[in-house]
Amino acid sequence: MSRPDPMKIFVSLILILIASAGECSDKFKRGMQYLELGETDKVKEITGQLSGDELSHFISLSSFYAGDYRTALIEMKKTDLSDGERMRWFYYLTKLNDMTQDFNEYETEYCRIRLKKTDLVMRTYVEDSFGEIIEKIGRVFDFIPQEKILIEVYPTKEEFSIASTLGDETVERSGAIAISKFNRLMITSPQSLPYGYRWLDTVCHEYIHFVLNRVSGGNCPLWLHEGTAKYFETVWRVNPPEYLTPGNVNLLIDAMERGTLIPFSRMHPSLVYLKNQDEVNLAFCEVSTAVDFLTKKYDLNNIMRLMQTNSCDKAFKKVLGYDTGKFENNWKKYLKTLKLDKTRGAVSDKIRWKKVDEIDEFVGMELRDYVRLGERFRKNDNYESAYIQYQKALAIEPYNPVVLLKMAKSLLARGEGSLAEEKLKLAVKNNPNYVSGYELLGEYYVHSGNYEAAVEICNQAISINPFNPAVHYYLAKAYIELNKLEEAYKELKNLELLEPYYPGLQNYLEKLEKNKE
Repeated sequence: MSRPDPMKIFVSLILILIASAGECSDKFKRGMQYLELGETDKVKEITGQLSGDELSHFISLSSFYAGDYRTALIEMKKTDLSDGERMRWFYYLTKLNDMTQDFNEYETEYCRIRLKKTDLVMRTYVEDSFGEIIEKIGRVFDFIPQEKILIEVYPTKEEFSIASTLGDETVERSGAIAISKFNRLMITSPQSLPYGYRWLDTVCHEYIHFVLNRVSGGNCPLWLHEGTAKYFETVWRVNPPEYLTPGNVNLLIDAMERGTLIPFSRMHPSLVYLKNQDEVNLAFCEVSTAVDFLTKKYDLNNIMRLMQTNSCDKAFKKVLGYDTGKFENNWKKYLKTLKLDKTRGAVSDKIRWKKVDEIDEFVGMELRDYVRLGERFRKNDNYESAYIQYQKALAIEPYNPVVLLKMAKSLLARGEGSLAEEKLKLAVKNNPNYVSGYELLGEYYVHSGNYEAAVEICNQAISINPFNPAVHYYLAKAYIELNKLEEAYKELKNLELLEPYYPGLQNYLEKLEKNKE
């Protein structure tokens, strides 16, 4: 038998996990449902009722869901692999085992974090934030998991596309960077994206999917799943949650004006199968505002729990008095009452797998010449002329983050720190996921002695891109000035992971270590 390419093994959950529906017993199928819902006692009960190939296959699946890929592979080898679906599952496990050989696991009170040494800098931030995520989401849905949640960080887009079973083309087109699947949270390392992404919010987003699967009995429809996860993904750090960025509001307004809103039915079975990232972003805008509309009047948790024994339509009728079709129509009417305003120049959220020309990517056609001319002046230290060109650009797009950042650099070079700060604050307020604004603003705050603000801004930068050594250095300096020496030491150790010979690092570490003695 020829060996199939594991890179092409991207089949649906049912096909990859169940050899052949006709050949699997009802007990086996029930066991699969119990695995999905985390009902471990019932899983053990089913295990005791199976025998032969089915038993080995089911133990393989149980081990896989527990994150024990080695045992899953060993058990799968015991089965009859002449079946095509079982063989694909076997090769998927083989590939997964190979990819995760170098993963290290760190256990905390609430989770198990698996990542490679190259991503180790992420560990402490997950440890510090995940307890808050568990608590805040627990309050919303009255749910605290009994088990420790497995979180895996895949270092590249290619490895994530295999582990998630989404496939490289789907990940590339849709911008999918994380998934809650197989009883775990899988995310892509922000190191593989030149501009990073809100990876800690993404951990929360995927954990919400995990919770919704449990509290709804696996019956929550896709649009409500994604809307709820998007709406609440920032609630661990800010309340009320910030679920719509100004750039995404622009996207929503354009769709409303053009009549191109995406029907909820088109979002099934997953947003990743929409046409492109613009459609995916628009869908997130739609369903998160739908959840905002829903939570203003009704108990979302009650609806979720009703879905354990009812269809979504029946759950809606019991709580709202009407079905999801009417809800979608009412939500569209609600959108018109929001009186949304455009933020000129604010950029929508997008995953960028490769570095781009920022002027071509983020700046409107009308102002690109002004920005490029301003750049030439700035690089020749002609800051006054550069400032004039940037002003012309900002007259057209006053909240464009690229222009605001370039203007701030010119102002800092001229010694006009206060005005530069004003421009940078505008950039991050209206483009909260554009990391460069936070990085420069954090550095400015350290140099100007505003250490409390530096801590806040540097931590925001790290929650988008934790792989910039300078941010850890400036954050550590701010902590030292605030006499928060434990926090400073943690940041310096994270810096050491990234760049052990960073100027001044070892000197700071020696001083703090002596202080501990």
